[in-house]
Amino acid sequence: MKKIFLLLLAAAALTASCKKDDGGDGGLSVNLDNAMSCGGQTYDITNALQANHGDEGNVCNIDVELYGSGIFVQLEMYCAKGKTRIPAGTYNFSESGNSGTFCGYGGPNSGSGDVTSGKVVIKYSEANETYTITFKCTMVGIGAVQGEYTGPLPVQWR
Repeated sequence: MKKIFLLLLAAAALTASCKKDDGGDGGLSVNLDNAMSCGGQTYDITNALQANHGDEGNVCNIDVELYGSGIFVQLEMYCAKGKTRIPAGTYNFSESGNSGTFCGYGGPNSGSGDVTSGKVVIKYSEANETYTITFKCTMVGIGAVQGEYTGPLPVQWR
């Protein structure tokens, strides 16, 4: 009986330790390397920055702007008041303007649309001052747009 109890206890401990890991990506994976995809086309990201608009009410508005040859995406991120750089975290689409949300627009040069749904995951490495921005969203008139960028994200104050 003691052996059965120990076996059940070990099985329970093993099951509890096998909790699903999202890989630190917030459950968001797009498999692109410094590129965005839209409408079946892939565009290399050639420039990226964060535009800090400062505090707006009880939040800080910092845009992540990603540029490629033939495409532009602006992700308007809302975070805690007083930030000078976009904090790491997961941001979900909402037009509420609450901390931890984002909205935005963009698309290929042939036209742009507003974001209507999506998710953005931002990681930051202090060791080499590098950001990783991963996003998937839907834009009016464009459809699914996704991308991933790893590199510096200089701040511009606006």
